[in-house]
Amino acid sequence: KVKTFDPQKISPLDKTDAMQLAQREEIKLHEGDKIRWTTNDKDRGLNNNDIARVLSADPSGIKVEASDGRIHELKPGDPMMERISLAYALNMHAAQGITADNAIAVMSYKESNLSNQRLFNVTVTRVRDDIQLFTDNREKLTQAIERNEGNKTSALETTGELSIDPGRSSLPENGAAS
Repeated sequence: KVKTFDPQKISPLDKTDAMQLAQREEIKLHEGDKIRWTTNDKDRGLNNNDIARVLSADPSGIKVEASDGRIHELKPGDPMMERISLAYALNMHAAQGITADNAIAVMSYKESNLSNQRLFNVTVTRVRDDIQLFTDNREKLTQAIERNEGNKTSALETTGELSIDPGRSSLPENGAAS
């Protein structure tokens, strides 16, 4: 069957979570596992991408310690049981707002949309003590980051039909930041 809908008619205030791009995944949780939430439950203070630690897991549910130190018990059928992902590794987007003592980052100069100043700055500013950055080509990655600010553009800007900030460039010709 083909179903059509008008995205303009979907209310942003609708709290039923009727539409979401996601893939169902079955994970096994063990005591000590780090997890992250994949959506918000503001009433309980469980926020998207916050890290929690599993204190116990059995058929009756799980007990977790949230990043704020609060203990939460989730029973089977709790909607947040389906909004958990393991948190051993995070991508740069998920790491926004999280600070870690140590990190390992991987960036490829070939991934032109990901090798940019914004994502690089997110990566290096999320770590307190030590970060190790692995890349396939240090010089080319440096050039890619310097060349690409990583600013988002709209479809109209991309096609040239709209110009939001026509005079903006990442660096003046002399290479000095303005």
